[in-house]
Parts: sequence; C-alpha cells; structure tokens
Amino acid sequence: MKRVLACCLALCLYSSHPSQAASPPADQVLPSTTRAMVSIPRVEEFREKFSETQLGKLAADPLMKPFAEDMRSQIQDRLVKNQFQLNLTWEDVVAACGGELALASIQPDGDAKQHAAVLFIDVTGREEALARLLEESSKQLEARGAKRRVADHGGTEVVIQDLPRQRGETAAVSVVRFVANDTLVVGDHEGVCLQILNRLKKGDATETLSQLPRYQATMDRVKKEAGDMKPQAQWYIDPFGYAEVARASQKGPKKRRKDMLAILKSQGFGAVEAAGGYVHLATGEQEVLHRTFVYAPGSEGKESRFQLAARMLDFPNDADWTLPNWVPRELATLARFQLNVGPAFEHSKTLVDAVAGDEGFFEALLTSLKDDPNGPKIDVRKDFVAHLNQRILVMSDHVLPITPQSERLLVAIEVTDEEAVRETVRRTLLTDPSAKKQEVAGVEVWEIINEKSQEEEDLEFSVDVGDPLAETPEEEEEPHLPNSAVTVAKGHFMVSTHVDFLQRVLRDLEAEDHLPKSDDYQRVQTHLEKLSASSDSLRYFSRTDEEYQPAYELIRAGKMPESESLLGRVLNRLWGPEDKDVLRKQRIDGSNLPEFEAIRAYLGPAGGYMRSEPNGWYVTGVLLNKQAQNSDSSEASAVTAEREDSSVRSE
Repeated sequence: MKRVLACCLALCLYSSHPSQAASPPADQVLPSTTRAMVSIPRVEEFREKFSETQLGKLAADPLMKPFAEDMRSQIQDRLVKNQFQLNLTWEDVVAACGGELALASIQPDGDAKQHAAVLFIDVTGREEALARLLEESSKQLEARGAKRRVADHGGTEVVIQDLPRQRGETAAVSVVRFVANDTLVVGDHEGVCLQILNRLKKGDATETLSQLPRYQATMDRVKKEAGDMKPQAQWYIDPFGYAEVARASQKGPKKRRKDMLAILKSQGFGAVEAAGGYVHLATGEQEVLHRTFVYAPGSEGKESRFQLAARMLDFPNDADWTLPNWVPRELATLARFQLNVGPAFEHSKTLVDAVAGDEGFFEALLTSLKDDPNGPKIDVRKDFVAHLNQRILVMSDHVLPITPQSERLLVAIEVTDEEAVRETVRRTLLTDPSAKKQEVAGVEVWEIINEKSQEEEDLEFSVDVGDPLAETPEEEEEPHLPNSAVTVAKGHFMVSTHVDFLQRVLRDLEAEDHLPKSDDYQRVQTHLEKLSASSDSLRYFSRTDEEYQPAYELIRAGKMPESESLLGRVLNRLWGPEDKDVLRKQRIDGSNLPEFEAIRAYLGPAGGYMRSEPNGWYVTGVLLNKQAQNSDSSEASAVTAEREDSSVRSE
C-alpha cells in the first residue's frame, strides 16, 4: 500500500488543461466502496491554522529544523525515492492545490481480494503549478522505466503509466491520472478512476461515499456537535473493510499466523461499521479540537446489536467522575472508563476459544484453576470476577533518566469486597514460583519477576493483515506483563508494570498531591465540560510533554527500537523486520534533536471524553495551549471547588 500511495503522491505524467467547472467535494465522487478517506477541505486554511498552533510553531522553530529536514528526507526515501526515484514534496503537492486534498483507500467492487488508492486534488486556479508538477513527475517516472499509454474518455485524456514490476511483487503497478472539472485524480486502479471520471463529468452522485448510510450517520453525528464550525480536516474509515484492502495490497509471501481479522468478524465485532470525525485547529480556545463518532447501529428490537464476544463492548455512562483520593498529582496520563466487567468476562468465552483454536478451552481453563490439586484452587467467577466493579483506571508515568524501560503503567479496577479479592490473589500467586511477596506501605504486594520480557504477540491483530488462510503456528508463547506487580488496596485490584509505581500510589498523599488539585487537570476538565462532557463512559487526561518525553529521548539517543512501552512495541511491529528476534534499525537521526526542555513549552495538556449512545460512541478531545494556562486558572479553580463540594456531599 505504501508503494501505491507513493504513486499517488507522484502526481505523475504530462497533463491536459483542466476544464472550467468547479471541483466537487471528494466524497461526492468517490465510490461507495471507499473504505477509508482523509480529507483537507481547504489546504491553505489548514496550513494557516496549523501555523497558529503551538505544534505549528514547534515545527517552525529553528531548533527543530535539522530534525524536521531529516524526517522529511526519511519519509521521502521510504515512500518515494527508494522505490520510484521521485523527489516530490508536500510543498510540491500543495502548490498545485487550490482547494481540497483527499486520499482514499478503495475496495473495487467490494471484492476483498482487490485494492485501490486514489489521490483527489482540487486544482482550481493552479494551472501553472500543476503543469510544472506534472512535467517534472513525468520525467522522473520515465526515468524509472514507466511505459505510457493514453486513452480518450468522452474528451478527457486519461494517462496510464505501467511501472516495471519490482522484486517481490506479484503484479506490476499502474498509475492512472486525469484532470476533469478542476480536479486532478491519480490512482492505481483504472476501473475505479474511470468511475470517478464519469461522476465528475456527469455530476452523478449515486453510489458514492456521500450516499453511503454508514458514512452519512458518522458525519452527521459529528456535524451536529460542530454546528457552524468548519473542520480543517475530516476522516472516515470502515475498519474491517480497510483491513481487507490493506491485506490485499500486501505483496510477496505472507507469514503464517492467526487470522485475527476473521476471528473478530466471526465474533460479532463487524457490528462496528465505521468511524470518522472532524479536526479543528486553532479554535481560539483549543489548539486542536477533534470530534469522532464510532458507528455501531442498534437493532430495532430488544435483541442486542452485538453478538457473541462483541457483547463485551458495553461501556455504561456515569455522571460521577470524582477521582479516588490516592491518584497522585504527578502523572503523564490518566484514563478512567466504565466497563461491565462481569458480563464482559462471560462474553469473552467464545473469543478465547476461537483464538486458542479449541472450543471449550475457556471453561477447561477455569475448571483447571478450580480443581487442579497443584493449582490455586480458585473459582475465578465466584472468588474474583464477582467482586469487580465497573470503574477502571489506567495511568502512566516515567522515571529519569530515560531508558527503554522508563515508562510505567498501572491498571486499577474498583472492587466491592477488598478482602475477598486479596485472598484470591494470595492463593493464586502462592503457587507461582515467579511471584515474590513483599510489603509496601503496610500492604501486601506481589511482584512477578520474569527473566526475559515476552513481546505481546496478540497485539498483532491490530496491525497484522496477513494471509486470511493462514494457519496457527504450532508453538506460541502466551503474552504477559514483564516484572509486573499486583496488589489489592484502597478499594481496587491493581496491576503495575513496576513495583515502585505501586509504592507511589500506596503511600498516603497530602491533599495538594492529588491530581485534581493541579491546574492543568482542572483546565482540561473545564474545557471538556464546555464541550458537553457530563454522563460519559470514558474520560482521559494527558500532559503531552510528560507523555511524549520518553519516546523523544529514546529517538534522540537512537534507542527507540529498544523501547518496551506500548508505543515502542507497536512501532517495532509496524516498522521492524519479520524476525521478531532481530531489532529494527531506527530510521530517523535523533542526534539533530534539541534538549527536550527546549520544546516542552510547546506541549500542552490534553484530554477527552467518550459517551455511549444507542448507535455507537461519541468522542471529543482537546489539546490546549500550555502558555495560556494562567488565563484559565481562575475559572478552572472555581469549577474544581464546585466539584469538590459535590464530592464531599456525595461522601
């Protein structure tokens, strides 16, 4: 797919003159089989708005120039130069764009074995820039050995260039382009491009993305909240459809592994039909404001919209977002969400069986834990799950100096019977030779010590779109948390990646050391409430400077591939070699980066909320200007005082 997108970015070939008709929006000409789209409706406005944000100012900071240039070079090498010997840049594309710029991933004829990519550019008033761009790109493609074909379709010149097949490819790539109604369309599938051409010339809006019910429902929901605010960017994805397109676009032999896409569809997760949203920049109150809707339409009857394991997706709303008084002030991120844990546990049964490839595996495992004379002899349902509440906290921080192991994570689930859960944990871990009991702040803590960290293999389903006929490898190691620590305290079952993180949480805190006392947390909550946060199923808070520092420092030191954080592992799976025992090489030269303190001021607090609705989940998030913190502090303090009064009354 990356090679296809690079073809699109080439904007290749010699061009005819565009007509005088206005360019329509991309979603009105893209086919209904479009599985993903990213659109910038007004490119010049996007650039101006972005430059007003702190992120835009950071990108323009002379301290970041060497790194920014190196990063652009790396992206260009990966997507264009190494594969096509083309040196086109974002500036080249923007110069030819007089309005909307959109990129779409399409599944021709709805066939899971086909794929297509299309670049859509409104070139109104940019004839000279367009001609220069196409002339230069045409020369570059000809130098790559591309064979040129030209066809006339109703008076519009359609140019197709067939690139020589590259090593490892099963088929050659063809680049198709035309200009019609002030619109430049570049794609890799001739049939799809001709369909778009017909719509442009005839004004036919039938069977287009804009007419697709799931697209309409998604965009209508975010538009309802945005009101008159016009987005600087918008996006849409059909998650399972896009995964099929990405899978079809892969070239060469596929590694044999579980087909998690097929498993998830078979377990009812296909009920999540679409997601999409608006992105607003420099609104006057927020640096970035995004609105998203995840579309999972409800059924008309009483039967659940979800079946089998997908019934786990039950996130009830809650109006009480008061944090426990043990949550420390100094954190990088904090998320609290609602999940009906007991039902979710039961609904996971068919998914666990499917992943294990053994119907009955789930129940057999529970029976073993209960009846095995050498096991813990616990009834997981009765002794553990039955005592778990629906409030779950996930928090992170890091320790200095930054190393690949610096990031720390803690998950806490509220319990209804602390002593019962503590006894269950004790009985379970007494039989585990890797568990070491210790006392921290008067609390029994179990540290699980592993000689070698095991990379979470099951994360593969989120990025793997391999062979749908792939078989399960004969031997697979089970994923686990490295050096984790477990305890039951302060009304919660807690699991942390580091025992010292638990130590921070378990000690008694002064009132001023609670997270809700911090100005940045108060600011974010105030902004979210202005944006209608109330009875929700999730709230999220981030100090983006603290959240990003570990990755920044590791990139700067050239050690990002060694990171044991979730981000690091995902990057390794996305960019690393097939052999997981081989460490990937870092492509970006981080030695050009300035000290982190030089950029910290550009990274403000962020947060968001999610609300469960009959047809899906509505999400809103914000990134705030760090420099504006003082101007918001008085209003945020008043709101916090009101929250605290409410909390005291409820207690």
